[in-house]
Amino acid sequence: MHPDRRIQIIAAMLIVGAASMATATDEFIFAGGEKSIWIGRFDRESKTFQIVARSLGEGKWEWIDKDLPSVPLLAVAVADRLHLLAESNQHYFYRLGDKPKRLPWEKFPAAPMALCEGTPGFNGSSSPTLLSVSSVDAALGSTRPESGAAAIVASSRPARRVGLIVHQLVGYEWKPLGAPSPQVSLEAKGQVLLAVLDGVVYVLIQQADGPVKELLALRGEKWTRIDLPSEISLRRAITIAPLKGKLLMLLADVSPSTQPSRTASANVSVAEFDPQDGRITVRRVTLDGKPVDAWSRGQTPLATRFGDGIALLWRDGDDDKKLQFATCDATGRLSKPEAMVVFTQPPGNGEAQKIIDAFMWGVLLAVFVPMLALKPKSPPKPFTLPPGIRPGSLLRRLVAGLIDFVPFTLLGAAIFLPEVFEQQDIATFQNASDYMNSVGQSTSAAYMLIFSMLTYAAYGIFMELRFQATLGKMLLKLRVVADEGRRCGLREVSIRNLIRIMELLWLILIPLFILVMLMTRNRQRPGDILARSTVIDARSKPLPVPPDDEEHPEGDDDLT
Repeated sequence: MHPDRRIQIIAAMLIVGAASMATATDEFIFAGGEKSIWIGRFDRESKTFQIVARSLGEGKWEWIDKDLPSVPLLAVAVADRLHLLAESNQHYFYRLGDKPKRLPWEKFPAAPMALCEGTPGFNGSSSPTLLSVSSVDAALGSTRPESGAAAIVASSRPARRVGLIVHQLVGYEWKPLGAPSPQVSLEAKGQVLLAVLDGVVYVLIQQADGPVKELLALRGEKWTRIDLPSEISLRRAITIAPLKGKLLMLLADVSPSTQPSRTASANVSVAEFDPQDGRITVRRVTLDGKPVDAWSRGQTPLATRFGDGIALLWRDGDDDKKLQFATCDATGRLSKPEAMVVFTQPPGNGEAQKIIDAFMWGVLLAVFVPMLALKPKSPPKPFTLPPGIRPGSLLRRLVAGLIDFVPFTLLGAAIFLPEVFEQQDIATFQNASDYMNSVGQSTSAAYMLIFSMLTYAAYGIFMELRFQATLGKMLLKLRVVADEGRRCGLREVSIRNLIRIMELLWLILIPLFILVMLMTRNRQRPGDILARSTVIDARSKPLPVPPDDEEHPEGDDDLT
């Protein structure tokens, strides 16, 4: 078993509840494609960015990057890769299972307004490619795309008439696809969405926090406008994505007021555009056959393509600490939402494992102190118990151990991982697994583990030395004894409790430890064998000692 995995499993065993999610200062990017999906979390207070991802068919989220000192602007998934554009002209390139790379943003032909993936075969490409759309500002009389400071100044202006130009990344060179589009009205905070389907580039334009305005199509070098029915023109598009020969649009109601109600439910629908006949079909998003009312008008979900469907990411109601993830197919059927607990604790870059390794070496050295400093009270011989004394059953010993151990793990979690008591969302095995993977690699989990183990060992040493049993053993009618049923001394209780720490940390060897207990006559675990102790059934009584020869009646010697 990998060392990091051992910490993860132990941490998960010690934690009760679910993990605290993102705070209200967090913002997210959501980018997916045919093979992978990526979620980035940006904390505006610390100005740091974190990224997780997973492949299609995988249920486990993988940490990709953390504490990235950048403000994200745009992101797009291309096959198993992510392109992330950030402020200060930073272009980050990620691949699943690989280290991130930083590329100069100057390679982009302009300040992109949107990015999308071009499928293999698009415009002669043999592999997935990257497309961008930028504006050509007619008000400035410019015939070239804006970039750098000019783009920032342009974004602060009110609505303007601009043309749009699409570029494709071919090798390491950006090439324009045809001439700029006809003039469109674009507000300062208006949004542009980009998608490619069957060699056609679709550009959707909508108002700032308002409904869809236009849908343009670029076929070869020719731009055309697509007429939109009222079901679309009165709603806001969350995402557009190509899927099985159709263009899918996820739409949400637009709040009629300037202050969206967070309590009013927002209808979310899937619109399917068939380019063959130009027909658009709109369906409500449903869960178990019922319309979904999980989103408020002021907080609609993020959405992106993922495999053969659309993935959604949203906060649960007004609770900024709960993040939910689900997928939706072309008919609008939503999968059962799952809690996103992966952001609870970022990975610790192996630091947690170094702490645990140092702790284990310290425990190993501590075991030798009572073994060498304190002499055993009985000479070396096979371990025995008085006749009539029975070893304690393994099941009762296990229950007693849980009774003793759990309070110390909860105390450790309260001190080093207080956020775990705020959780309510680990309701499935996958959620618990994600939380285990994230928390189990943190230094906080390592310190919690060390604290719990040390306090548990100190408690065991004191109780067994003073009362011959811990509270759990007292409840289960068990008692700790040394060789020949004698009372344990400091040597015996110290050795058996220190070695118990190592037994609990070596999870992969627990089946072997159980086998050892079953094979020994007195049900001794490895720590008991070294300490020359065992756990007995406190209800068993020693048998009476048979009379000595001196107690025989007189005259029995004279049989000659």
